Formats: sequence, structure tokens, C-alpha cells
Amino acid sequence: GNEGPGTKYCAFETHYARAIRDLRDIGVLTAIAAGNNGEDACEMAPGASRDAVTVGATNINDRITFFSDYGNCVDVMAPGENVAGAASSREYGDERFLDDDVKEYSVLLGTSQATPLVAGSLLLYMQVLKNAEDALHALLNNAETIDSRSKSSCPSNDLLLRSPGTPNKKDLDTSDKE
Repeated sequence: GNEGPGTKYCAFETHYARAIRDLRDIGVLTAIAAGNNGEDACEMAPGASRDAVTVGATNINDRITFFSDYGNCVDVMAPGENVAGAASSREYGDERFLDDDVKEYSVLLGTSQATPLVAGSLLLYMQVLKNAEDALHALLNNAETIDSRSKSSCPSNDLLLRSPGTPNKKDLDTSDKE
């Protein structure tokens, strides 16, 4: 079967899911964009992998974006709408820029904009905790609970990323609350 990104089917045991599980088994966390279809992330690869850290997108009002995938396979939400990023030297299409004269930073949207924020925060937690699983637990335990107004009642769809805010290991809750 076709296992390309964004392919809709039972996505729990794809080649992607197995590779992500193998990485996690050796202590490597994989942050994955949930997808931009406004659908259940559990039906899409690779976001359905339960060993991935699957990220949905919120807007400036901490509400799920119209495009973000959602559901039980989403672990955490992060800003994914109107995110400033470095612009490449490629030809400019219909991009929006922070400064139209300079065109150094484009304004983008998507769960692929939210995911690097989570990956970077996981690295900050790992710098303090020195363990991937502890870092993930601390990230989830430190997340702010919001009312994202997701179509899903899954509590993780209301967890908004927060960075560690401390260099002290003792200040971070690494308990597994699942």
C-alpha cells in the first residue's frame, strides 16, 4: 500500500510508525506535524504513530487552527499560524513577509510551523534532564491547559506548549501521568 505522507488509512503500523518506534527505543524522540487537513490525525501517516510526539497548531488566540489535524494521536499543540520564519532565496510567490521591502522573514502557517517549536523545546528540556522520556513527560506536564475548541474531546488537544523556564532538574515534573 501507499505509505506517503498525508496518506489516509489505518496508520498505526506503517513503515513510518515502525521507524519512529525504533528511534524511540534507542532514546530519540521524533516530533511530527499532525497534518493540515482539519481531520483526525489518527487516520494519517506519519502523525498517527503513537511513538512520535505529534503536534497540532493553534492561532494567536490559543484556539486550534481551521487546518490543524486533531484527536487522540495529537500529543501537544503549539503556535502554527502567522509564524515568522527565515525566507529562502527562491522565487517569491504569494508569500507574506514581516517586511515587504527586505523579504528576509516570511509569515507561514501549518502544523509544520508548530512542530519545530516543540522539537526545540524538547531539546531545552533534554538539556536539563538528560533523558528523552523525562524531557517528554516534563514538556507535557508543564504544558498550559487551554480551551482550543478542538473537534476532539481528547485532553491533549488542549495542551499548549511551554518552554521549561528553569535550568533546575528538581523544578520539573517528569512523572508519567498517562
